[in-house]
This record gives sequence, structure tokens and C-alpha cells, in this order.
Amino acid sequence: MRQQMTADSQIVSTAEPPRRRRGLRLPRNRRGMALLMVMIGLIVCSILTAGFLSTQGTSIGIARNERDASKCRGLAQSGIDMCYWLIRNRSDWREAMTPGTWLNNVPIGDGTVTVSVTDGAGNASFSADPTQAAVVSATGTYDGRTSTLTATIRPTGGGTVYANGNFISGNIQLGSDLLTAATIDSYNSSVGSYGGANVGSNGSFTSDSTAVGALIIYFPSIFKGTYTAAPTSLLTNVLSLLGLANAPTAMGNATEFRTPGNVVMPNTSNIPYIGSLSYTNGGAQNLSNPGRYDQISITNTQITITKSGVYYVTGNLNCANTGSSSISVQDGKSVVLIVDGNVTLNKNCTLGATGQLALYCNGSVTISGNVNTAGSTKNFILYGSPSCNSIQITGTNTVQGAIFAPQAAVTMQTGSPKFYGAVVAHDLTMKNGSALHFDQALQSLYISNVTGGSASPGTADYRITIAGGPGIGR
Repeated sequence: MRQQMTADSQIVSTAEPPRRRRGLRLPRNRRGMALLMVMIGLIVCSILTAGFLSTQGTSIGIARNERDASKCRGLAQSGIDMCYWLIRNRSDWREAMTPGTWLNNVPIGDGTVTVSVTDGAGNASFSADPTQAAVVSATGTYDGRTSTLTATIRPTGGGTVYANGNFISGNIQLGSDLLTAATIDSYNSSVGSYGGANVGSNGSFTSDSTAVGALIIYFPSIFKGTYTAAPTSLLTNVLSLLGLANAPTAMGNATEFRTPGNVVMPNTSNIPYIGSLSYTNGGAQNLSNPGRYDQISITNTQITITKSGVYYVTGNLNCANTGSSSISVQDGKSVVLIVDGNVTLNKNCTLGATGQLALYCNGSVTISGNVNTAGSTKNFILYGSPSCNSIQITGTNTVQGAIFAPQAAVTMQTGSPKFYGAVVAHDLTMKNGSALHFDQALQSLYISNVTGGSASPGTADYRITIAGGPGIGR
């Protein structure tokens, strides 16, 4: 309150107008802190948003690359599949096609594929060595990216050709005279030698023949196994039982026809020429020179092959039934013996415990001596080319091994020859007291030098192996 003096000396009191009340304010230091927190929040949000957007961009890029990689790989796979189909279905591809580029930027879908094919041994022609693989390199391209796959296609023919037992495309005759008993049964050499408990009823045979009497069984012969007839054949027509003969243990029809293909003969080019080899009363002799021979003739001489390799005979191979004539493969050696003429083994052919003999024949084969009686059935394989039409096993001898001769007629007769192993042939005739003991251990034997034909279940004419990754890149 303020006091004011007037003229008449009176004191007059006047009230001072009230001051306007202002709102509450924070201290300056607290207002700065709040602003700082807001700025930090904005910065954090900005960082999180940028990180999220960056992650999204990276994920999209990765997804796009994965998509492109998958497309490129699919294109490359398509190129390999086309070449694989051609090789499997065109019998003259080795002669008609040459190493080089088979497909050049061929459009497939929204990309392209380029395929080059080379010979596995680097030959200038695929027909130079029909046992060699074809190496396929396929590159798929999409949106500027590429992916390359490499595949190796190997001729395998039937692969595990004995997986389902023996195969005879024509007719089977078991027995001949109603007096002597021919026998078909089975055993497993991986378990032990034939006999006792190791004798079974799994001597399985498959045939493509639809002829009446495709399977003839004479009494008292024994067929202890399964006979699988051609898909369209009538079992009652196929089977012919003479006398009181018994039918096979089981019979049925195959689901599809099968052709076993042809033997691919090994490459004999550039094999050094040796000459003719003829021994008479030569005692014990070593053969240690792989090469090309005009002929090999052995009479009363024991020949031991002491070096692994290819022995090519352009004429005949004859081991005479005289004195102590014999041919043996030294233990641990692997021998390929190719004979353009006829093969006559009238005396023993012996393999060491780990010795191996692959005998390729263009002519006829006659065996009346023991062959590989002490070795594994996998160690001796007799291959018959398309021109080999006759294989005869006669006498009282024993042969252990595998026969793959799709065009040959195999005959066992004159005495009681015994064959332990497995057979692929055109016809099989077993007379007198002959016996075929199917070795089930050969069901896993893989034969890789057969081409053409169709495969039995679980096998293939050609085996393909694919290697390589996406290889994606700009």
C-alpha cells in the first residue's frame, strides 16, 4: 500500500494493482536434458530404420542370388540331361558325334545353356575307344549369371548284370536222355564252398523267349530255382516237362522285356607287336610281354603269365590236351586276354588266389579243362562279342567264373562238367550230368564294358556322375 499526501494534509491510501502471475518454468538445465533425450531417441530410431532397410535389401539380394543360382543350375542340369538321353538312346552316337560343343547358347525357358563333351581319355574321336567315358560340361546362363556342372557318363551295360540271377534271351534245355540228371541250383561263395548247407534253390533264370517249349526239362533233371518268363508268354506254353520231370521251384512273368546289350571290346590300337607264340614240350615258361600276337599255341608246356596287361591274339588261342599243358595267371596279376579267333582250352587254366583273367572272344570257345578251380568266381570273366556264337564246356572238368556272351549258345555236355558262377547268353543247353551252380555272390559283380540294350532293375546302360556346384557369378 502506498501513502499519498494531499493539499489538506490528509493521508490517502491507494492499493497497488496486483502483478500478473506467470506459469511455472523448469530450470534451464532440465530443459536442455529433455531436448537431448529427444534427439537421442530420434537418432536411435533413424539407426534402427536404416538397419532394417539395409537388412531387407540384403535379404532381397540374397534371395535373388539364390533364385538365379537355382535357375542357372537347373539350366545346366537340363543340358546334361539332354546329352545323357542322346547317349543312352542313340546307338551310333560315338560315330555320329565328335568331341566339342554339342549345344551353344540354346534357349531353354528364360535362359540359355551351352554344353561341351570330351572323350574320357582325351581321344579325338569317341569311337577310338568305346570303353571310355564321355565328360560333359554344361553351363546355364540367366540374367547375366552362370552355373557350370560337370558330368561323367560311363558305359556300364547292364551294370550288376547278375543282380536278378542268370539271363537267357532264348531257350533253356535241362537234361537230354531221361537217364542222366542235369542240375541247376545255387550257393554263395562268400559264405563258403559249394556243398552241405551251402546249397540252395536260388538258381534263378530270366528269359525273353515267348516260344512254346522255351524251357524244356527232362526227367530226372532238377531245376532248383525260379524261372521268369517273358512278359507276354503263357507259362503253360513256355514250360515243357518230359517224363516225370518237375517244374522249377517257382515260375512267373517278367514285368518288361530285357535286352542285355553287347560287349565292348577293349581298345587294341597302339599295342606293340610281338609275333607268334608256339611252345611244344617246352616245360615251364614265363609270358611277361603284353602285346599283340598272331597266335598262341601251347602243347605239353606250362605257361605262366607274370605281368599284368593286355595280351591281344589276332588268330587262335590253343592249349592242347597233351601232357601237362596249362596256362596260369600269377597271383596278384590282372590280365586282359583278347582273342579274335577261336579259343580252345583243353587243359587247365589256373589263377592265383588274387590273379584275375578277363577273356574276350570274337570266335567260338571250347573248354574241356579245369578253369580257376581254386580262385573266386569274380576272378575269371568270359566275354563273348556279338560274333561269338558258341561256348562249349565238356568232359568232367570244373569251371568257376562268369560268362557274359549275349549272342552265344552255351552248351554243357559229354560227361559231367560243372560250372560255378553265373551266365548271360542267348541259349543254354545242359545235357548228361552237367551242373550249373549259380553263385549268389556274383549278384553284386559290376560289369562296366557293356553298352546298349536295356538294363535289369537297379542297373543302367550308362552310369552318370555329376560334380560341381552352383558357381554363380557375374
